[in-house]
This record gives sequence, structure tokens and C-alpha cells, in this order.
Amino acid sequence: MMSYRLVLLCLVYVSMLAACQSGANEEVAAANPATHTALAAHSEAGAADGGDGECVAALSDVSVAEDGECTGSVGDSAYCDSCECGYGEGDCDGDSECAPGLYCYKDVGADFGYASDVDVCLGECEDYSGHWEASCTSECPCEAGEGDCDTDADCAEGYRCMHDTGALYGMDPELDTCELLCSSVGLGTTTFCSSECLCDAGEGDCDSDSDCLPGLRCARDVGARYGFDPETDVCEGISTCDLTDGAGDEPALAYPLSFDYVNSWAAGLRMDKGFLCSGEDDWYRFPNSAAGFTPVFLAVRAEARGADYCGPGCDGLTLPDAPENSITIEVYDESMNTLLSTRSDTDGTLFFDVSLEGMEYTDDLLIHVTGAAEATYPYELTLWVQPFDGEDECEC
Repeated sequence: MMSYRLVLLCLVYVSMLAACQSGANEEVAAANPATHTALAAHSEAGAADGGDGECVAALSDVSVAEDGECTGSVGDSAYCDSCECGYGEGDCDGDSECAPGLYCYKDVGADFGYASDVDVCLGECEDYSGHWEASCTSECPCEAGEGDCDTDADCAEGYRCMHDTGALYGMDPELDTCELLCSSVGLGTTTFCSSECLCDAGEGDCDSDSDCLPGLRCARDVGARYGFDPETDVCEGISTCDLTDGAGDEPALAYPLSFDYVNSWAAGLRMDKGFLCSGEDDWYRFPNSAAGFTPVFLAVRAEARGADYCGPGCDGLTLPDAPENSITIEVYDESMNTLLSTRSDTDGTLFFDVSLEGMEYTDDLLIHVTGAAEATYPYELTLWVQPFDGEDECEC
């Protein structure tokens, strides 16, 4: 009897070993369609006896199809439509087409012998990103660029869940991904601003003033001014104009600007956080002395947000001529003894030249921006100097 049992035990062991080595998990699964015990081979060094790798049974309770036979061949586009697919099967169109405990991972078919764009049912916390619902969970938190997440709790510490950012990573545009806390990824999306990550002027989407830096307010449906969806809410300067844009309200407090570029033929800058309010005076100091050459030509360009100097000719936006869109710019020498040029308009845009030729003028300049009592809007300034005569032209 002892010998019989020993022989039987050996036969069972050999059968398990053959199943492991031949990958016969399909036969095991067919014998028990609800769950099956996956066989896993692991190698042990066996330094003492030089033994070979040993095959053991590893309990992994992987769910497989229970709703009848799947139609077609595994990997076909409609294979999981008629039944819940098991582990490693596809093509699935969502987590609902996978057996309980499995999730539909996008475009991972190549790892399972299918076409690269086949979506496959896999377990939780597997090393894939971009499936529909449960790639990121509180038990399996994701990091930068991984999704889909539902809340910040689905992301690792120091990360937050950003909505509709999947396209940034080649995934479905509506997938939500985890991003570093307060990173610039997702600017303009619905969850970019929060009380933990306060937005600066021109950033959104915000939900309330508490999502903006101190001194800023959450302005409703102004996204078009900043290149976002028109319904995006954006942090802007407060209408009381308590110097929230950084500009001084008198010459002695002129805000110092700095060049974005300096080369042998031009030196220029762009200031994009101005905010004009009723009766306000904004003063800026233009760093003419840092150009490295003797300028003979200053170009001044100003645009209210939502306006474009080129207008329809460059597929840009225009604002109607109205007092609320008025703007006046004056250019002074540093000593304030000389008004070099001034220009006004009522459509939120200005573009004019200031000749410095023959003046040998290398001192800094003061730029004064103001408007009518009705004028309240954010604006941008573009300024540059050249050591030769420039030409007025629309740069589209």
C-alpha cells in the first residue's frame, strides 16, 4: 500500500510539473471555470545538491469567463463583447467586459501575443498605465503621467489627480493622470487650481478666489483671453487695483522690467501680467541701458487680453471701440524731463514706434499705461529696441 501511494504521489507531481512547463493553464482553467490555480515555476540554486528548478502550485485565484463561451478568437476586437474575459484575454472595451477583480488595460496586446492596440484584462496594480477605471487606487497609487485616477487618494504622496490629461501621454484624452503637486502639467484643465496649489495670474481653471494667490480673484468664463476653453475660469488681478499686477502707481515706484533676449540687432521683452483698472496708473522701467548698444528705435505694443493687434487679418480677435477698451501709453526719459511719445486707442490695442535716432540715448525709459475710467482688463506689453530703423509690420 505504501508503494502504491508513493507511485500515485509521484504521478501527481509529474503531472503538475508537465502542466507548469508546457503552459497548460488553459486545461486547468477549463476544469474549474470560476477560478483556477495558476502553476508557477521558481528556480532554487540548490548549492548543496545542484538541484534543478522546482515546480510548485501558487494560489492566485484568477477569475475567468463565467457567462458562457466567448465568440471568435481571443484577441479579436469583439471577443469580450459576449462574455467576461479572463486574465490575459482581450480585446476588451472597458472594465465591465473583464471578470470580477480584473481591469481592462489599453494597448498592451503586444505583451500577450496580440496586436499592439488590443486592450487586455489584467489584475490590479500591474505595471501598466492608461486603462479605464482602476489602474490607480489608494491601494495601488500612481505617479507622474500614470492613470486613470479618480481622486488625489489614487495618487502617490506628493501627487494629485489631474482631469482630462491623458492626451499628454498618448492615452485617451478623457483619462485622468497623476501629476506632481503644483506642477505646470494640465494648465487650463478643470482641476489645475486648488487651495493646495494656488494659481498665479493667467492660470486656471479655478473654482473660487481661494484657488488663487493672494491679491487675485477667480474670474468667470474668461478662458479665451488666455488661450483656454472660453468657459475656463482664470485667476486675475483684483479690480480694486491695489498694485496686484506689480506695476507702480507713480514714476518713483516704476516696476523694473528685464529683457527676455539681447543680441546684436535687438533687445526685447514681453510682460503678460498687467492689469488696468478704473483711473489706475501703471508705471514700468524699461532697461534701455542693458541693451548693449545705442538704440535708435523703440517699438511699443500693447494688447488687452482677448484682443489681437493684427485682428481678422491674422485670424485674431478684436474688441469694439469703446471707453471700456481704451488704453493710453506714454514713453518718458528716465529723468521725466521729456515726453518722448504717446499714443491712445479705444479697441484695446496699440502698436507704435518711438524714434531715438540722434539722441545717443542709453538711459532707461519709463512706460506709463493708463485708460479711461471705464477701462478694467488684463493686458500685455511687448517692447523692444534696435540699433537701426525698424518697420511697422504685423507679426502674425
